[in-house]
Amino acid sequence: MSKRKMMKPVLFLILIAPFALFAKEAQHEKLNVIFMIADDLGWMDVGFNGNKFVETPNLDKLASEGMVFTNGYASGPLCSPTRAAFHTGKSPATMGINVPVTKGLKGKTPGAYPMGGDKLKTKVGQRDIRHRLLPAYTNTGIDPQEVTIADCLQSADYVTASIGKWHMGLSHSDPKADPREYGYDINIAGGDYHGPPSWFSPYRIHSLKNGPKGEHLTERLTREAINFMEENKDKPFFLYLPYYQVHSPHGAREEYIKKFDHKQTPDSKMNSIYAAMVMHLDESVGLINDYLKKSGLDKNTLLIFSSDNGPLVYQRAGNQVLPRNTRLTFAEPLRGWKGSVYEAGTRVPYIFKLPGVIPANSISQTPIITHDLYATICEFTGVAVPEEQKVEGESLFPLLTQSKALQRTSLFWHNPKYSWSLNSDILWADRPACAIRKGKYKLIYYFERKGERTLELYDLDNDQGETKNLVSDLPEKALELETELLAWLDQTQAWKPIDNPDYDAKYDSGYIPKRH
Repeated sequence: MSKRKMMKPVLFLILIAPFALFAKEAQHEKLNVIFMIADDLGWMDVGFNGNKFVETPNLDKLASEGMVFTNGYASGPLCSPTRAAFHTGKSPATMGINVPVTKGLKGKTPGAYPMGGDKLKTKVGQRDIRHRLLPAYTNTGIDPQEVTIADCLQSADYVTASIGKWHMGLSHSDPKADPREYGYDINIAGGDYHGPPSWFSPYRIHSLKNGPKGEHLTERLTREAINFMEENKDKPFFLYLPYYQVHSPHGAREEYIKKFDHKQTPDSKMNSIYAAMVMHLDESVGLINDYLKKSGLDKNTLLIFSSDNGPLVYQRAGNQVLPRNTRLTFAEPLRGWKGSVYEAGTRVPYIFKLPGVIPANSISQTPIITHDLYATICEFTGVAVPEEQKVEGESLFPLLTQSKALQRTSLFWHNPKYSWSLNSDILWADRPACAIRKGKYKLIYYFERKGERTLELYDLDNDQGETKNLVSDLPEKALELETELLAWLDQTQAWKPIDNPDYDAKYDSGYIPKRH
């Protein structure tokens, strides 16, 4: 028995608390919880946020049945940090999970993160001489001492399942790569994979049995999820459903692709394969929502949908399906893309649904972030947040059920690494940075303290595309936010980039303009 398994009976005594307001009034069985999280799905990749090319009728319907957040954010601009934040209720900076976990990482080694596959290094092959800084230290998964949201619910007699992408740990044998080490009774298709080895069976995923040849991974995960709910419909359950869609490698069923080929015009900014992948995801969301209604579980199930970060706008490397530098999608009117602390890197779709409790067809402009979901789920289910967990997110229960304002005033992001350009003809998309949003203002702080771009200040109410830097116009506001941001970095003991002793400016080709 693992140390974490031995902890759980103790946790049960600590965590079970008097039911929250909803549970007291409901007078029936415990609330079920489903969190569906897409991979690399951008804020503008769905119809309910204004995309006219892609077809997402099921997500649009789900949005009309619940509350949509127009200022919903991922905890980080990349995969693993956001997923860890959901499970712990803490920011990636606090956990020290600063980059997507890959086999190339070497624990807490500065500069170990492979920068987009570019090969130019020093003669000893350890550091890239094009970078003024070395990326921050990073952890390779959730600390075993963390009490995850799955731990909380499992200890409250919930049946828990993780069905889909996990993306922690350095190998299949690494305990950090197994959701069952973090409060899940069931793990299907989870592991250290950043993307699926194949979209079609045989999958080559160690934690997923192959299906019939040609079976699609997204369809399979959806069937597994429905089977799990059907088998446990008489018990309280927590279903974590992290789809691999729409992460690379990019591919879809031919009939889906042809549908969008017929819609293409010279002005289209969305690739047919990518649009087909979004459509495939949408169909699975519809199947989950339909099952809940037909089974009657929808009235007692909190359903949440979101994404882990912004979109991969370009196919950088190229493969047998798409040539390099192929535009996949668009982020406008937002600026940036996956891996950036600009809005397109972190602002993502959000839907919350619970019939009769969360108002249908409602929209909130309140900024929220992934690590709010821990405390939110705890309050909805009546399970106490463990004191030792020290969550940083705030419960959205009062906002979702009574439209009450949140207490916190600021959101933070920490991205202490170079983000590779999504166009392989240009080197780097962005530099190590952190950011704060407070009210309508957002400040970006660059760790390279040389050159013109050290601070950027934007008024998101009037400039959501982040086109006009207001640092010179509003120096006092910039100083206020910078002071608060740096204090937050100290409070979280965030790891920061360090100077690169091998930096050679003649190899530094600069950065891509952020408008595209």
